[in-house]
Amino acid sequence: MHSPDYEKKEMFRTSFFEQMRENPAWRIKEDAMKDSISSRYLDKVMEADIRTLLVDDMLTKVDRASMRASLEVRVPFISRTVFEAAQRIPLEYKIKDGSGKYILRDVLSNHITEEVRLGKKRGFSIPLSTWFKDDQREFAGDHLNSQAIREIINPEFLDAILDSSNLKSLSTRLWPLVMFSSWLNEVHAKINR
Repeated sequence: MHSPDYEKKEMFRTSFFEQMRENPAWRIKEDAMKDSISSRYLDKVMEADIRTLLVDDMLTKVDRASMRASLEVRVPFISRTVFEAAQRIPLEYKIKDGSGKYILRDVLSNHITEEVRLGKKRGFSIPLSTWFKDDQREFAGDHLNSQAIREIINPEFLDAILDSSNLKSLSTRLWPLVMFSSWLNEVHAKINR
């Protein structure tokens, strides 16, 4: 099994990777896991997600999106009582047959369709695979071949993505790189004015 940093180490140039490793923000989730009171690894991961990903990502996105659309949003499962009860549930009841939220799915089985109950987890992602069709190769290439991004990201990593026969399957990797490149190019342009 690879370390959590394996892909980042492959993606970033060594000098940049080492600089990032020195930044305390790099280890926020790792530190949250170390501070966990749980003894089992998966419990530590879930606790770290609650303390980092939930607060700093998911709830923030819901809040911003709902405010933007002038909606009042409730998050029904976010309460101290629910969290405390959930922490007492043994892990084998939280995940069963590789499926998460086992108890919730079971409790709701008479109130939701089978499609919803057995459906895959969906987040706040944008429809990248729809946007990134194979005809986007030139657009992606323009961004990923810029000097600015190749000073930070390993050219071999970028070339492997661009050489893929199916960019659509790599859309979740490609989009952040294209956006990062676009931002870098804009910063470089402002600096060189």
